[in-house]
Formats: sequence, structure tokens, C-alpha cells
Amino acid sequence: GALHNSEERYDPPNCHHDTRTAVLQKIKLWVEEIKRASDFLWLHGSAGVGKSAIAQTIAEWFKTYNQLAATFFFSCSAAGRGDSKHLIVTLVYQLCQSMPEIRSYVEDIIDRDPLVLSLTLQDQVMALIIEPVRQALQTSSRVKLASHPNFIIIDGLDECGDDQAQCDVLRILSSVVKRLPIQMSFLIASRPEPHIRKAFETTPLESMTVQLALDESYLPSKDIEIFLLAKFENIKQNHPIGDVLGRTWPAQSDINSLVRKASGQFIYASTVIKY
Repeated sequence: GALHNSEERYDPPNCHHDTRTAVLQKIKLWVEEIKRASDFLWLHGSAGVGKSAIAQTIAEWFKTYNQLAATFFFSCSAAGRGDSKHLIVTLVYQLCQSMPEIRSYVEDIIDRDPLVLSLTLQDQVMALIIEPVRQALQTSSRVKLASHPNFIIIDGLDECGDDQAQCDVLRILSSVVKRLPIQMSFLIASRPEPHIRKAFETTPLESMTVQLALDESYLPSKDIEIFLLAKFENIKQNHPIGDVLGRTWPAQSDINSLVRKASGQFIYASTVIKY
């Protein structure tokens, strides 16, 4: 259920049309930059500001254009997604689809040693990602391997186990980037917890990371107003009592009040519309 398009996550949060355009564009430009200096983009913001919706929208966008290698959406409330136990094997499964040259090597390793799936995450990375890519390079060209999708999204890192587990995930992913003979890039979305911030702002991640903070500079209140107006218009068009609500419902003053109460949190606006 950790994949962006898994049935367990059906109807996941997504960016409403014409909202978060500046943030989405900045991420797209970073992913598509051919010679970027950073291999990690840390998308961070407080609870409810729309990190998962942005990650989902980006995942769907790059999947459509065959540029998405893998995704993992952590969730402390979902079985199997509240810790890092299944992270590497889930990423490996998807990498075998997006980079078929490594599939036979991964299968061979698991056939010879099924217990590899119960090793530490670091050892799983070495056995199931690093080594298969190195072996594939002996029979396929670097250009061919590099032409496959190499963009991975990890959402909700702050919902993965405890502080140490979250830092371990970052350490392991940084080792993937350093040891892989081809480029791999990661979008990591999380709350700006102190230990996560410290990990991104110290060696080795500091020099490998660009940060994107979901703050007021991206005008969330304007996007929330667009979202609310569109949703209320949909209610007027489709609700059984929509005809009696009137063209001026809701009043702009009510919209303004809701936007102020949201304080930049899309989850507030979404909850208002839901109930």
C-alpha cells in the first residue's frame, strides 16, 4: 500500500487544479535538470500544509511521462507503512519494473539467499540495488541504464518509526546516491522535525540537498481560496439543494473568513468541504 497508485491509498490527497503551481513547477524543473548539483530535494512544512498532496501530484505527473522510478508513502496509521521494514524491498520491486536490466540479478540474489530480505536495510541496499546495477553495467551500457527513470519519491518520512529510524533512512539513501554508478535522485517530504533538519544540514546530505519550505512565500492562502471557491461551486452544481443556495452563496466574506482560519493549512479547507 506504499506505492502512490496502490488500492489502499485510493483517492489520495492531490493538488487541486491551479493551486500550488509555483511549488510544483519548481520541483519539476529540479527533476528535469540534467546536470543538477543536488540529488535530494527536501520538501518540508508543518502538518496539513499539503506535502502529501504535492508528492502525489508530482508522482502522477512523472509516472505519466515515464520518468518515475519508485515511490514510498509512509503513514503511521497504516499497517506496513509506519516503519522502514518494507522500504527497500518495495523500492527494489519498483526499480525492477522501471529498470528491467537489473531484474534477473535481483531474482538470482533472492533465489540464492532468501534471507537477504530480512537483512539490515543497509545490507539490503547493497545486495538488491547497488550490486544488481553494477552487474547490469557489465552487460548493458551506462547510457542505456541512465536513460531509465531515476527519480524516487519518499513521502511522510516523519511518520516512519522513531527519530533514529528516520535518520537511518536518510543515511541509507545517501549511501545509495554515493555508491550507485548511475544517477539517482530523491524527493523527500516531511515535517521539519529538528533531527531531520539536522540530518539534511550536516555531512554528507548537506552538500547533496536543496530545500523547499512550504511557507507563506508560496501564497498558500490564495491557493486555499481557489480550492474553496471551486468546491463550493461544485456543491451548487451537484448537490440536491444546489438550486436553492443562490448564485452568491457563499458570501465572499465567508470565504475570506475560512481562508483566515485555515492559516495556510489545506487540511482545514479540505475538512470544511468534507463536512
